[in-house]
Amino acid sequence: MDSNNEKGLFRRGEAHLAVNDFELARGDFQKVIQLYPSNKAAKVQLVTCQQKIREQHEKEKKMYANMFQRLADKDLKVSNATPEDIKRWWCTLDKE
Repeated sequence: MDSNNEKGLFRRGEAHLAVNDFELARGDFQKVIQLYPSNKAAKVQLVTCQQKIREQHEKEKKMYANMFQRLADKDLKVSNATPEDIKRWWCTLDKE
């Protein structure tokens, strides 16, 4: 594909967008706009990509926050464990 082909870049951007490769899609739409500033469809798709990227970052942020919270809760349980709890835990490891 010609790296400056307006239609090819736009369609590749749409393909990336369809399979949730938002960063790659954004790059293609940015290049279309850089080469062809009057392309309104590329501008609309660029806004869509940026919105999808923000949504994806928010989802990841929540996912990792929950993950780290669960680890912190687990560490708290271990730090509050009595010597008997630790002994029981070690005994269960020996049986595995």
